[in-house]
Amino acid sequence: MGNQLFRKESLERISSPEQLHDYMRVTSPRMWMLLSAIAALLIGFIVYASTTTMENTIDINVLVDNGDVSADVSFSQPDLITMQMPVRFADRTGYVQDIIQTRKLSLELKFDSDTELKDGYYVMELDEADRALEYDAAPTVFLTVNNGIISTYDDGGGYMKFFEENRRASIDGQKLTVTDCDIYNAVFISIATEDGENIPAGFYSAEIVTETTKPISFLLN
Repeated sequence: MGNQLFRKESLERISSPEQLHDYMRVTSPRMWMLLSAIAALLIGFIVYASTTTMENTIDINVLVDNGDVSADVSFSQPDLITMQMPVRFADRTGYVQDIIQTRKLSLELKFDSDTELKDGYYVMELDEADRALEYDAAPTVFLTVNNGIISTYDDGGGYMKFFEENRRASIDGQKLTVTDCDIYNAVFISIATEDGENIPAGFYSAEIVTETTKPISFLLN
């Protein structure tokens, strides 16, 4: 038997009559539209992830007084705050200029009359009968009221002794009793701005930008 030029399997496949009825498969326009839409979405996502900035922020309240801008931050958050971090408030942006860990006193006050303290600064004078003996005059305590929380700096532990028992005092002539006092750790931050002297005194909602990232960085990591 002579050598065959083609393999038997190849000759049988070519000679099969049913192959004459097969059609060439052509991609439909609908499939091209679907592929184009997927490609457009992918390109759009890459552009978005490359240009959009994501931020991590801490919401705080800042106090503006005579051009000085400052804030008290929860002691559980100081490790998240570093120098030069941006601080946005009152349609302007400043930055963290100084960070000081301190202690504050949280006070509960009961006025004799129906009086409610609005957010701001107050000077509280202890009644002379309750003053500490080492003071020649009734001591004064500077209070901050922020979102209904009345607080003052501990002044190195000097103020705590004033409130060991119910103390009688007054604010703007309104008599009151200091019914409770708790000490807690706090962080005082000083905020630098270019035009702090032009900002009206008061409290403002603010946010510290602790981190900025782009979505595409998560894909690359």
